[in-house]
Amino acid sequence: MYTVDWVGTVALGVLEDGKPRFAMALEDGQEVPADFKVGDELRIANHPADPASVAMGHNYGYYEVTHVPSGKVLNIMHRVYAYMFE
Repeated sequence: MYTVDWVGTVALGVLEDGKPRFAMALEDGQEVPADFKVGDELRIANHPADPASVAMGHNYGYYEVTHVPSGKVLNIMHRVYAYMFE
Protein backbone atom coordinates (compact mmCIF):
# COMPACT_ATOMS: atom_id res chain seq x y z
CA MET A 1 0.00 0.00 0.00
CA TYR A 2 1.21 3.49 -0.87
CA THR A 3 0.78 6.43 1.52
CA VAL A 4 1.81 10.09 1.59
CA ASP A 5 5.15 10.51 3.41
CA TRP A 6 5.55 14.28 2.90
CA VAL A 7 4.29 17.07 0.65
CA GLY A 8 6.81 19.56 -0.69
CA THR A 9 6.80 22.43 -3.15
CA VAL A 10 8.70 20.49 -5.83
CA ALA A 11 7.94 16.85 -4.99
CA LEU A 12 5.65 14.39 -3.21
CA GLY A 13 7.16 11.78 -0.88
CA VAL A 14 5.57 8.33 -1.03
CA LEU A 15 5.87 5.38 1.34
CA GLU A 16 5.30 1.79 0.27
CA ASP A 17 4.21 -0.44 3.15
CA GLY A 18 5.54 2.15 5.60
CA LYS A 19 9.00 2.47 4.01
CA PRO A 20 10.29 5.37 1.86
CA ARG A 21 9.79 4.50 -1.82
CA PHE A 22 9.47 7.55 -4.11
CA ALA A 23 10.01 11.27 -4.25
CA MET A 24 7.78 12.15 -7.20
CA ALA A 25 8.94 15.37 -8.87
CA LEU A 26 6.41 18.00 -9.92
CA GLU A 27 6.56 20.03 -13.11
CA ASP A 28 7.20 23.74 -12.91
CA GLY A 29 4.03 25.40 -11.61
CA GLN A 30 2.40 22.10 -10.57
CA GLU A 31 1.14 21.73 -6.99
CA VAL A 32 0.02 18.80 -4.87
CA PRO A 33 -3.70 19.23 -4.06
CA ALA A 34 -4.33 20.43 -0.51
CA ASP A 35 -6.31 17.22 0.22
CA PHE A 36 -3.08 15.15 0.20
CA LYS A 37 -2.09 14.77 3.87
CA VAL A 38 0.70 12.74 5.49
CA GLY A 39 -0.48 9.18 6.08
CA ASP A 40 -3.25 9.24 3.46
CA GLU A 41 -3.55 6.23 1.17
CA LEU A 42 -2.59 6.57 -2.51
CA ARG A 43 -3.06 4.43 -5.61
CA ILE A 44 -0.33 4.76 -8.23
CA ALA A 45 -0.65 3.56 -11.82
CA ASN A 46 2.08 3.87 -14.44
CA HIS A 47 1.03 4.96 -17.95
CA PRO A 48 4.23 4.82 -20.03
CA ALA A 49 4.69 6.34 -23.46
CA ASP A 50 5.71 3.92 -26.16
CA PRO A 51 9.50 3.67 -26.56
CA ALA A 52 9.49 4.96 -30.15
CA SER A 53 7.74 8.17 -29.07
CA VAL A 54 10.21 8.63 -26.22
CA ALA A 55 13.14 8.12 -28.62
CA MET A 56 11.72 10.92 -30.78
CA GLY A 57 11.46 13.26 -27.79
CA HIS A 58 7.72 12.88 -27.18
CA ASN A 59 7.46 11.45 -23.68
CA TYR A 60 3.78 11.69 -22.80
CA GLY A 61 3.99 8.95 -20.12
CA TYR A 62 2.90 9.67 -16.58
CA TYR A 63 2.21 8.27 -13.12
CA GLU A 64 -1.44 8.61 -12.12
CA VAL A 65 -1.48 9.23 -8.36
CA THR A 66 -4.96 8.90 -6.88
CA HIS A 67 -5.62 10.23 -3.39
CA VAL A 68 -7.94 7.51 -2.04
CA PRO A 69 -9.82 9.60 0.59
CA SER A 70 -10.83 12.35 -1.87
CA GLY A 71 -10.54 10.63 -5.26
CA LYS A 72 -8.42 13.53 -6.56
CA VAL A 73 -5.82 12.61 -9.16
CA LEU A 74 -2.32 14.06 -9.60
CA ASN A 75 -0.47 13.22 -12.82
CA ILE A 76 3.32 13.11 -12.49
CA MET A 77 4.79 13.34 -15.97
CA HIS A 78 7.69 11.06 -16.89
CA ARG A 79 9.32 13.90 -18.85
CA VAL A 80 10.22 15.53 -15.49
CA TYR A 81 12.84 12.78 -15.09
CA ALA A 82 14.33 13.10 -18.62
CA TYR A 83 17.49 14.78 -17.31
CA MET A 84 18.45 11.46 -15.66
CA PHE A 85 18.77 9.77 -19.04
CA GLU A 86 20.65 12.41 -21.02
